Formats: sequence, C-alpha cells, structure tokens
Amino acid sequence: FFFRVKSCPFDLHAMKHFWFALALLLPVAAIFTTLMSKSAQRVIVVGGGLAGLSAVHTILEAGGNVVLVEKEDKLGGNSMKASSGINSAGSHVQQAQGVSDTVQVHEADTMRSGTGEPLPVWDTVATLSANSASALDWLTKHFGVDLSVLSQCGGHSHARTHRPLKAPAGAAIMSTLIKKLEDHPADRLQILTGTTMTQLLARHGTVVGIEVRLPDGHVEELKGVVVLATGGYANDRSTSSLLQQYVPHLADLPTTNGPWAQGEGVKAAIAIGAAAVDMDKVQVHPTGFVDPAHPEDKTKFLCGEALRGEGGLILNAQGRRFTNELGLREEVTAAMDQQLGKRYLVLNAKAAGKLEMHVKFYTFKKLLTAYSNGEALATALGVPAETLRQEWTAYNSAAEAGVDAFGKTRFPNAPIEMDEAFYAGEIVPVLHYTMGGIALNTEAQLLRDVSSGGREPIPGLYGAGEVTGGVHGKNRLAGNSLLECVVYGRVAGRNAWAEAANIWNALRRFG
Repeated sequence: FFFRVKSCPFDLHAMKHFWFALALLLPVAAIFTTLMSKSAQRVIVVGGGLAGLSAVHTILEAGGNVVLVEKEDKLGGNSMKASSGINSAGSHVQQAQGVSDTVQVHEADTMRSGTGEPLPVWDTVATLSANSASALDWLTKHFGVDLSVLSQCGGHSHARTHRPLKAPAGAAIMSTLIKKLEDHPADRLQILTGTTMTQLLARHGTVVGIEVRLPDGHVEELKGVVVLATGGYANDRSTSSLLQQYVPHLADLPTTNGPWAQGEGVKAAIAIGAAAVDMDKVQVHPTGFVDPAHPEDKTKFLCGEALRGEGGLILNAQGRRFTNELGLREEVTAAMDQQLGKRYLVLNAKAAGKLEMHVKFYTFKKLLTAYSNGEALATALGVPAETLRQEWTAYNSAAEAGVDAFGKTRFPNAPIEMDEAFYAGEIVPVLHYTMGGIALNTEAQLLRDVSSGGREPIPGLYGAGEVTGGVHGKNRLAGNSLLECVVYGRVAGRNAWAEAANIWNALRRFG
C-alpha cells in the first residue's frame, strides 16, 4: 500500500477522488501497519529440534509471535533420535519412586564428568540443574509426556534419567511438542521447513534477523530477535568442516548424527564475531550399533545409554568383559579402543524385559539378534560356551560383593544365567555430541569477546542446545542433552521475546 504522487495541475475533481480513495485506504493501511509491527516484534527460532521447540512454545505461552525456520523437510532433528532419556534432580517421579536426589548432587556429577572434579560448579551448570525438575514438570504436566521410567546411567550417583514406558524418549517428547504446535493460531506462529539460514543479519553490533534461502531458491531477509537452536557439528563433512578444523583425528569416525548436523549455526555466529568455546571437545560415544547388512556405513544407530543402565554388558571378541559398563563415556570408549577385533553389547532376558521398546526397535532394525540361551550366544560370537559361563559366574559373584575388578558397583538385573535368553549386537565407538559451540550465559544470551577482556552479550541473539558451548565441559553426562535443550530453550524463548520490542526499535533506527 504505497502511493506514487505525480506532479499535476491543481484539479478539484481529481483531488475529490484522491481524498475519497485515501479515506477508503486509511483503515486498511492502519491494519497493514499493525500486522507489520506484529511480524517485526517477533522471535525467529532457527532449528526444529527440542531446543528450538522449547523456545517456540515458551514464546507462544508468553503471548509472543514466532517464526520457526528448519532446513529439513520436517521437524525433529537429532532430538527425535534420542533414546536414553532426560535428567531431572528431585523430580516428582523420583520422589514417587523413593529416589533421594538433589540439585547439588546432579551438579557434582555433571561437573565431575565435564572437568574431573565436582567443584567449582559453573553458573551454566547450576542453571541447568536448578531448572531440571521444572523442565520435567513442563513436559509431563503441561504436555502430558510419559517420563515415568527411571534409570541410572553411567556417571550418575542416582537414578535420574527419565524415559517413557512405551516409546523412546526423544520420539515421545518431540512428537508431542510438534503436535501441540497445531494449537496455536497462524497469525502468531509461522513454520518454514526446507528453509536454510544463510547468515545472521547484524546492524551496529546488534543482531536484527537472518537471511534465508527458501525451498524455491529465493533468498529473503527475516527480521526479529534470533534464537539459534541449530545443533552441533558431529556430521560436518563439508569443505568448511569444523571436525577437520578442530579434531581432525576424529573426523573419519562414524557418527550417530543425522546429515543436518553440520554446524551452520556455529559458523554463522562466528562470522558476526561470536565467541566459540570448547570446539575441540567432541564426545565419542562408546556404543554405536554396526548394521550387519551395511557395516561400513558412516552413520550408525546409537546403542543408547539406557541399555547399559539396565545391565547391558560389553564383551570383546574373546567373549570377555573388559570395562565398567557404567563408567563415563570417555572411560568406556578408551577401554574399547584397547581391544582388538569386534566388540558386542549383550542383554540378558531380565534386562531386555526392562527395555521392551528399545529391544523391539533394535531387533526390527536387525541391530540386535535374539538367542535362546548362553550356548547359542557363544556359538554366534565364536567363543566357547565355557568362556561365557566363567564371565557370568564372575559377574554374579561381583554383584553379590558389590564391586568388580573394573570398579563397577551397580549390577542391574543380575544374576546372569546360561539358560536364559540373550540379545546381542556388534558395537563401535561413534561421534555423538559436540560439547563445543558458541559461548552463552545463564540468560541464554550468546556472547562475544571484548577488547578489555571477558565477554559480553550480543544484543538480539540467543542460543540453546548443541549449538552452544560452556555447559558440558570435556564430556557430557548421559541425559543432560535433552535437559539442556528444554532448560535453555525455555530461557532463550522467554528472554528473546522480552527483547523483541527493543530489536523492533533498532530496526526502525537502522533501517
């Protein structure tokens, strides 16, 4: 609605028609201006995984307007593939099941995994732990996600990793949050799938939006506060690979990440001066399944932490245990790297019974194979049945004593017996998670270095999830990834919407 006024002689008849037309258009122009104002006072969330959707729902709950940009054709990302669960300390689920846990113990476990020492606790970790119970409440009570099953994964002092009874955690959470997007009106929520962010737009040090490439190839600018939730770079095989730049010795390992995990958000933020931290801290998960039909595939299905949390054992090519299966991921991986030949994840019938949905899925994918008893398992592994019998006897004795030769002190679903059924699959270490990313603070603001030392927030730019760094240290604790997505996604959404009016004013100043 624009007028182009040409020079003309004064004409009463023409002026009468002009003012009549203007009178008709003024209400329309007012409505149009209002819509434009609303669309500019908005938040642009880039990334449709759990961090992004947590931000989106939080913005909508606050009455805000949001555009969700996702480069894939559907929402979900790596969050959809998560299986072990989400951590929460002092949750209503733990209380109902008699698990005594505290925020302080979760902080200590997280710090011990990330730095080797329980203290001091970083502010980012304190925020993560302090908000863990409310994050679980939000998912279970507000959205109705079942997270009633507890497991104690490696590196945890208590059972605090929550998962559903009848579905993998990631799929259950994400399918619910995606479905709930339908409850919001189209004038407040716009979802752009198949749309790639090509760069962040900054004016005088303030982020005012993003440039995107639409599915038809057109390039457009979207203006507003930005929340980056684009994930990590554990599958970055591009010419500008962050893996090659920071961890070239790991770059050829297989990965559990989808092809979308190429670090575009990290690169875009660095390009406008954001500070990257811990970029060489890439987690190698000890257990990725080898697909017997495609053993050389570079992308593997994760053999989730929950399997070892319920008593899954790791055997070498000789049928012998060689590590504490519930140790930190880096410790289990280091032990696996010392073994020659194949390595296997084995579940007895009692453990498999606690993991019904996992086992059904993995057997359907032919990643786990069922065996009627220990002798059948020994034949498949190519080891003497007596070897497994010796291993089970030693394991059961350690369970009774409360500790084994590898330092394991918890023995779920023991004893193991030769005459029970088993499930087994070949496993290898895999790239799983990038602890590095863009530095953030407890308000989910992304940071840049300043010449006087230290860092400051970048106005108009927030982040959550794997795109950020500074929460997990050198090694992420199982179950903290989904927790980080919810906690910092909600913080980012709340604060980004609060800043939306300021960015709209900046846009009016900068043009």
